[in-house]
Amino acid sequence: LKKEVKYLNQKLSQFHENFSALSSALIELKASVTEKIAPIEKDILDKEYEVLKDKDIMKQNNKTIKDYELRIKQSPSKLKSLDSQYKDQNRIKFQLDLKLKESVRNLEFLKKRSEIFESPLI
Repeated sequence: LKKEVKYLNQKLSQFHENFSALSSALIELKASVTEKIAPIEKDILDKEYEVLKDKDIMKQNNKTIKDYELRIKQSPSKLKSLDSQYKDQNRIKFQLDLKLKESVRNLEFLKKRSEIFESPLI
């Protein structure tokens, strides 16, 4: 019985040694993996951030494109409206030019009549 207890104690001691060795090897393995994985994880996070930034840029570009497409679709009607306004303004300008010429002629006529009335009678 003593031999068996001694043998079991030796086995138990050996088991503890093996367990300690495995535990320390596992800790070293974790540290090694962490050292090797940390830079890779950082690179992955950096790339994910870049992808998110690129997605935001693409969303903004798509929004800008849609805005330009809408403007392009509205351009013909806007052009017609501006053309109509331009024609109206030209018509008004022409009418005002005519009124101005008429007013200038009337003024000249009044000046001549005034000169006639102011001139001494012979």
